[in-house]
Amino acid sequence: NKGPTAVTILNGSTAYVNEFSLEKNTTVKAPVIYDQADLNSAVGNVSTIAMEGINMITGINSGEQYIIPAALYSPNHIITYGVGTVNVLQAPLNLKANTVTKETGLAINLDPTKFSITQGSTKYNEKIAVVSLVSNGAKADAAAGSYPIQISNAIGSYGTDMGNYQVGYTPGLLQVVSSCPVVTHGRNNSFVNSVTAPVSLWLNVQVKLRGQLTKEGDSIELRSGRLVLENIDYENSSAPIVVLRGVVIATRAVTEPVSHFDAKRGAFVTRVPLGFSSTADLFITGALVHSKKGFVKKKNSGSVLSGSFRSNVPFGTQWNYAIAAYSAPSVTSYVTYNQLATAGSVVAISYNSIKAGTPLPWKQRVTAGGTGNGGSNYTGSPSNYDNVNTCVPPVMNTRSLLTARDTELAETALLQGTGLQANPNPAGSEFTLSFLPPATGQATMQVVSASGTRVLEIYRGTVEANRLYIKKIDAQKWAAGVYIIQVVLHDRIINRKLVISPH
Repeated sequence: NKGPTAVTILNGSTAYVNEFSLEKNTTVKAPVIYDQADLNSAVGNVSTIAMEGINMITGINSGEQYIIPAALYSPNHIITYGVGTVNVLQAPLNLKANTVTKETGLAINLDPTKFSITQGSTKYNEKIAVVSLVSNGAKADAAAGSYPIQISNAIGSYGTDMGNYQVGYTPGLLQVVSSCPVVTHGRNNSFVNSVTAPVSLWLNVQVKLRGQLTKEGDSIELRSGRLVLENIDYENSSAPIVVLRGVVIATRAVTEPVSHFDAKRGAFVTRVPLGFSSTADLFITGALVHSKKGFVKKKNSGSVLSGSFRSNVPFGTQWNYAIAAYSAPSVTSYVTYNQLATAGSVVAISYNSIKAGTPLPWKQRVTAGGTGNGGSNYTGSPSNYDNVNTCVPPVMNTRSLLTARDTELAETALLQGTGLQANPNPAGSEFTLSFLPPATGQATMQVVSASGTRVLEIYRGTVEANRLYIKKIDAQKWAAGVYIIQVVLHDRIINRKLVISPH
């Protein structure tokens, strides 16, 4: 059964064809009109003569179709046939995006199947598969509030002709909510001018842990971060400065803290051993601010940082931040987050003279600006510590970060054939060594010179398969040149070349 369908009959008038039927088991797809009023004769008056006629329409898709006469009989007339036309109109249809709610600090992908038909209906058992949904509220940096979900580009399921519909769209609503308060750090009145050339400011944020994260997956997280540079002249100074989501998570997979940028989730992840405790600063997150003309302070310059701290474990801690400046590699490019994607590329915890938050791949590009004067100050001078209490939200989903990253590390090591890496490489006065053992057993890890002389024994003992071992190495007294990092296992020897640059 098909119809009713809006049509235009031969003389241009509009009517609705009555519902028609196709015989059971037939393969004929053309609708049939049984009404003699649908016929038009150029000669004679047939309106008073009893006739029976069958006419077929060539299709039911929107647009012009043909009416083909057939099997018209009258014993008193000579009948000729002419082809008529019918205009099948598009059926009106309106789609609206469904309402969505999300937490601040999280980026979400809008489900293209989440919409409803608010006007009209599909015909012939046709269905709409997906639509395009876009909203600024889906971004991780979206502040709490209401955002429209723009909807467009409906795509039909297999066999559905969207050309048969005049589709209208109504935006939906995305509600961004926060179950945890945003706290503001005390203003930092310190700021140093940078060069008036392309440069990037590197905001780095630190917290302290005193053994609060004791179970696998326990975490502290900073979301909805914002940095405001007050009375400072730089490119795009009216745009908000978004601080990336940062997570510190406890896991058995590491023996000491290790940080990296998770490009898939747009977040910084620092993994610590269970029950980790230290008086030293621990990196949690960061942000880059680029400017082609540098950063120049005015009167009463300074910075203000805010964000929302949450954890599955309620506890009090301290936090501070610093801002360093790094020169751009060229006039058309800046340092990037993706350059910090390797485990250990951001110093996780302060040691010796190296501070937490130091971006090792950029060290050679440090310059004056932010809260630092360059030189060997790779993070900038820190602000005062502020106290903060973590908030426990209704849902805390950080275990997926942990599982995904461990799997990623294992797969990377497998593809490389070893789990041995040095970062950075070439290195200067220090580097971070990481090793993911392929099997459980005894191992010796050492550094030897190009001539074969042992320079340093790093570790001797038992290692566990697929547990990441991290070690920071002080190379200040090493001569520039080529070295070999060597891991001796019971069934193999793994070598990795290391280059020490002049320092």
